[in-house]
Amino acid sequence: MVTGDFEMPDPTELIYQSALAFGRHAAVYEYMGATEVAVSNYSKAVRPLAFLLVEAPSLVLNPLFSQKLRPE
Repeated sequence: MVTGDFEMPDPTELIYQSALAFGRHAAVYEYMGATEVAVSNYSKAVRPLAFLLVEAPSLVLNPLFSQKLRPE
């Protein structure tokens, strides 16, 4: 049995952090001259950011993922 407060990760924050990581990797590859790999990683960064900008605001999350969950 587990006691204490549990906090679910915020899905939008996870998506944002993932996109940010892809962008960082893309910048490193670009700096190193690996243009094709950089383009691929930039593309992987843009897609989730576009999702957060366009689709995520219309999602109804019930209960909100960012609320703390307490076991019974």
